[in-house]
Amino acid sequence: MSRETLTTLNTQTLIGYTEKRGNAWHYRACEQGGESNHYPRAIPVEDLYRRLFNWTPIEGTVRTMAITADGVLTIDDPDRKTIIRPDTETILGIFKKGYKIHGYSEWLVHNVENILDADLQIGSAGLLRGGAQAWVQVEMEDTLEAEGVEFRPFLTAATSLVGRDRDSERPPPEGQALP
Repeated sequence: MSRETLTTLNTQTLIGYTEKRGNAWHYRACEQGGESNHYPRAIPVEDLYRRLFNWTPIEGTVRTMAITADGVLTIDDPDRKTIIRPDTETILGIFKKGYKIHGYSEWLVHNVENILDADLQIGSAGLLRGGAQAWVQVEMEDTLEAEGVEFRPFLTAATSLVGRDRDSERPPPEGQALP
């Protein structure tokens, strides 16, 4: 199960190597629009950039307004900033000023490619929570066998731009840890 809709799972995730493992549980051709999100072999890196990572997060300010008996109260918070998905004009999270913004292309593609020192064979990738969370799973093209057991080794890289205030999740009182 997922918090995401079937449309989101069929348009914001890419599933590779379906000729080896079949379709994902959420596969619905009618939810995919004009282009399937399932690939018989590895997902082309170009498709990952074009379909999922074709935007770069940007920073914004934090301002709140409230109605008081004396009128409108406006407060700017100089200690926090927002991370925004500009193509959908969505606030992904609210962070302390010191948070270093990072793009998914750099962290999930370029850095993984540098670590592996090889061309990526992408098995799956996706954006969840409106783009606030992302992952890329790389794997070997061939199924391996050891002691009569077939397996497909993979590496998953994931990151997020979800702030602690996202989706009404309130931060804990000062001095307390997150649950």
